[in-house]
Amino acid sequence: MKKVIKIKESEIKRSVRRGLMENLFEQHEMGDTYSRAKYRQSPREEEIEGVFGQYGEEIPPAVLRYMRKNPKVVIKRLYDVYGQQMFDYISQNLSTPDVDIEVADEEVVVDETLIKIPADKYKEDMKFPEDSTVEITEEKKKKGKCPSSGCIVKDDDDDSWRIISNRTGKLWAQHYDTRGDAEDALQAYHANR
Repeated sequence: MKKVIKIKESEIKRSVRRGLMENLFEQHEMGDTYSRAKYRQSPREEEIEGVFGQYGEEIPPAVLRYMRKNPKVVIKRLYDVYGQQMFDYISQNLSTPDVDIEVADEEVVVDETLIKIPADKYKEDMKFPEDSTVEITEEKKKKGKCPSSGCIVKDDDDDSWRIISNRTGKLWAQHYDTRGDAEDALQAYHANR
């Protein structure tokens, strides 16, 4: 007995189109990285492989692909391992003064020979290239609408404690029996932000 399957022309076209599109998108994506035989290296991955010198061919394709797709994470992890030594290595190999380098989520920014470091990240024992200028920046704090005495005040009308909004300067609608209750509410508010 012969089995007859009916397929519409539009379904065939859609399947072929989908197969072609998947093939195009997967040429340089993770699907082919686990098998060396199927692995198609992108030009950037070839450059990354060159970073490892004579051991480049031994680096698994998945590692090269990860490094290509996540350069910020890789550099941050290297910074976590080497810390300030990274600047020594980088500054020795810079050939142009127009290179901008950002490290560790904008904590330290190298711009030509000017190095800006937030005051809370600066340490006395940090070492910098000899020809660099170090600028310690202060974090600008936003001024709020609360008085200098704090955001929790006693309401004389009904002997309750109230919270002043730091954003608007107005009292919250809630009334609290004790100052501790108001502090707990304010702390819970900030914990949920």
